[in-house]
Amino acid sequence: MPFTTDTVWRWWQNGSVHTAAWPAVSELGAIGDSTILEPIGEILSQIRRSKTDAKTSQKAVVTEAVVTANAEVLAAFELGRLDLGEAGSVAHWVTIVAAGETSVSATLAPPDSGN
Repeated sequence: MPFTTDTVWRWWQNGSVHTAAWPAVSELGAIGDSTILEPIGEILSQIRRSKTDAKTSQKAVVTEAVVTANAEVLAAFELGRLDLGEAGSVAHWVTIVAAGETSVSATLAPPDSGN
């Protein structure tokens, strides 16, 4: 594998990958918006808590999740909607703009009967 990597490296770079400098974080520039992590994390945490309270697997499907939050939190939510859906196995989202703390109401799919 190291030889293949070095060969591919030489197709588009001078020298060997084995002697190349490690990339620096400064080369990457500013990527993403870290301010969305807290609200998205809170929403995911509440979905997971719903599953735990229902004594079901974290892989269980949420047929509908209703997120009630202020406009700023919902704007962050929209940026992470697809990732949250994948992480929480959420089939359908409903958002409600309201002042106050963020809340999530999750409706879980019925457990598989194994039939």
